[in-house]
Amino acid sequence: MQHRVPRVAAALVCCVAVAPGLAAMPAAIDDPSLHAVARAPATRPEVCARAAPNVWPSGVPARREQIERLAVVVRQCMEQPDVLAVLGALYLEDGDAAQALIWLERALLLDPGNLGAQADHALALADLGEPAALRELSQLWRTRGDIPTALRTKLFPLDSRSAYALPSVRFGQPERQTFGVQGDIGALIGYEDNLDRSPRLSELTLSIPDGPFVLPVTSVPRKGRASMASAGIQMAYAPTGGTILRTGVQLNARRATSQQTTDWHQGQWSFEWVQRGTWWRAQADAAYARVGGPLNEPYRLQRTGGAAEVSVWACSAKLAYVREARKQESTASLDAQSMVRVTSLQCPVPYVPSWNASVSVNSGEDRPRSTERPGGLQRLSARVFRLSGSVGFGMGFELSVRTNEVRDTEGYSILLDNNAIRRLTLRQTSVEISQPLEPWGWPGLIATLQWQSARQTSNLQLFAYRADTVYGGLRWSW
Repeated sequence: MQHRVPRVAAALVCCVAVAPGLAAMPAAIDDPSLHAVARAPATRPEVCARAAPNVWPSGVPARREQIERLAVVVRQCMEQPDVLAVLGALYLEDGDAAQALIWLERALLLDPGNLGAQADHALALADLGEPAALRELSQLWRTRGDIPTALRTKLFPLDSRSAYALPSVRFGQPERQTFGVQGDIGALIGYEDNLDRSPRLSELTLSIPDGPFVLPVTSVPRKGRASMASAGIQMAYAPTGGTILRTGVQLNARRATSQQTTDWHQGQWSFEWVQRGTWWRAQADAAYARVGGPLNEPYRLQRTGGAAEVSVWACSAKLAYVREARKQESTASLDAQSMVRVTSLQCPVPYVPSWNASVSVNSGEDRPRSTERPGGLQRLSARVFRLSGSVGFGMGFELSVRTNEVRDTEGYSILLDNNAIRRLTLRQTSVEISQPLEPWGWPGLIATLQWQSARQTSNLQLFAYRADTVYGGLRWSW
């Protein structure tokens, strides 16, 4: 996103360079990928049990994501038969009987009396062409009255000859759901004390041949109430047990009634391919976005990227590479392409297994397509820390602290500090509290409160600013 220059100074400096990822609003492309989260240390059996879903996932996307989360932590829970049985049941429901059999057999070695694992194990064998175990189990359980209806229909399917006849075909082959759709909408109302990310200046010192010249200017950040709205839809297709294909459209907008020249809107289309194994995950994605509105000159973004993620004990380590091409609507000299490398690590917090912490380090560069862009090539770096967890009663908490740094390789303007090389440092701290409203009869509805503080410093005073925002509202997904 562009860094804004006060209108008074814009004519003197001519144009503003683009530094991706530094501005707080809007976030042009947000990676939709989900990260596998390890929920438990290896030495805490009761924590391993928490990795299993409290509510059985419905639909292929939710089931695949639950499998991913369990696959990360399962190596730390190899002595916990309940966790292994749940993972096996998820694989079986997903149509991957071979993978289900691995975890179900280990669960039964540890706990032979687990009735659910017994049934799933027999169904998995039948699905693989070995129905003997299922026939035997059906005979043993014929007189039991505590078998759930869904399982009973698999153990004792009806036909025209007998109420409890066993068919000659293989059991455990339900019709697989390979396609899912999820939508979401949100509305937030809040206040911002710097809607246009402008510096607060009363004068600007210019470098001219006759010596420094102090130019009186008036640059006061615009503030006021604002509202934000979002809507999106995502579709997922799972052709095999370890593969997920996703595509979706997301729309976001902000409107400030008293300062409509600071409004912005964004539309994005994205595509993602995910391939996972027992302890690893690979991803490739692409996205196209357009950002417009009177706040800045409209521009388009094309993004491609790839990532590899592995489980390391109870943690998840990830390497990613992102390439982004940016094209301005009018000012071609500001077109650029950025390449960023990302290294991240996410782990459960010791002794607080319901909380997770992550650290990421980014580095890269932003190359202009034209030699006319002020500042030339930009060196980029970022450090991000996130902490998230539950504070009780279903309420979620997330803290994010981010530092972005940009350093130009050429002087920015002969009018500013004798063509000094510009340096920018943006520090952002944000907190979000969310409360699901399902216990009060509103399934899928979440109340949220967000606060963010952003401070950008620079050796060129024209690019320094401070901004604080607070928003509250509702999000609904289905």
